[in-house]
Amino acid sequence: MLTFEKVSDALLKLGYSHGGFLCDITSRTPLPQTPIIAPATTVQFATKSNTTFRPSPTCTVPPAGAHFADLIAPGHTVVITQEKYTSNALAGGLVVARMRKLGAPLVVVDGRVRDVPELKLPVYARGTSTVGAGAGSKVVGVGGEVVVAGGEEGEGVSVSEGDWVFADEQGVVVFPRGELEGVVELVRGIALADQKVMRDVLRGGELAEAFREHRR
Repeated sequence: MLTFEKVSDALLKLGYSHGGFLCDITSRTPLPQTPIIAPATTVQFATKSNTTFRPSPTCTVPPAGAHFADLIAPGHTVVITQEKYTSNALAGGLVVARMRKLGAPLVVVDGRVRDVPELKLPVYARGTSTVGAGAGSKVVGVGGEVVVAGGEEGEGVSVSEGDWVFADEQGVVVFPRGELEGVVELVRGIALADQKVMRDVLRGGELAEAFREHRR
């Protein structure tokens, strides 16, 4: 079974920063009853005051008059980010309702959300707000590579269209679309090793010895 911790352990072994974990992004709605795993579709915001910011070349600039919520890939988890953390929300009840109609199973916001009681999808975000996106933000790209949850370290996790997004009660992990088979294989090995470690510990064995024996 793909569990949150095992996926991160596998991604660390594969060399991905932070084990794919989106730091400080937590559930703002009732938690899903089962883990959610779905491919990502991405949205890049920028602050209105930033006139020089350019999205990744892989992003598509929305046509004039279009709303980004109408442009997401159907059935995908929507990952929304911005180059700077601001007081206004990046999504709210109307936006999430449109995403739900397009089959999105999950919305992940590297910023704030509002209208929390109206959100009928699992939504994870950095925080909440009463202020709409138009107060301080603008959409600059859809469907390309974005960087999420950089925090004070400034590194963050890269998320591209089609990457796998995994969410449960503990948070959100992302891994590249081409790594699914490798992650699954590593998770199986890690899970088996941890079972053996736990068995030895419950029998009274030392943890260090159990690690040496089973975790390699």
